[in-house]
Amino acid sequence: MLNIKKIKDLMYTKKITMYRLAKICNVAKSRIIRVLNGTTKNPHIDIVISIAKALEVTIDEIVIKDFSKSKEG
Repeated sequence: MLNIKKIKDLMYTKKITMYRLAKICNVAKSRIIRVLNGTTKNPHIDIVISIAKALEVTIDEIVIKDFSKSKEG
C-alpha cells in the first residue's frame, strides 16, 4: 500500500503537479489521480517504481509495509 500523504507531501515540496508526475512517469493523468485519491489500492509495481524515481526517493519511502498479516506455514 502506498503512503499517499508522503507522496503528496513530496509532490508539494518538489512543486510537482499530478499532470507533471504523470508525464514523468509516462502514464495517464487519470491513472495517477486514481492512485493518489486511493481508488487504486495496490498499484502495479511499475507505477510505484516510476513514482519513486520521479520524486527522487526509494520505494521504501513511499510504501507502507503491513506486517500485521502473518503467513501460515
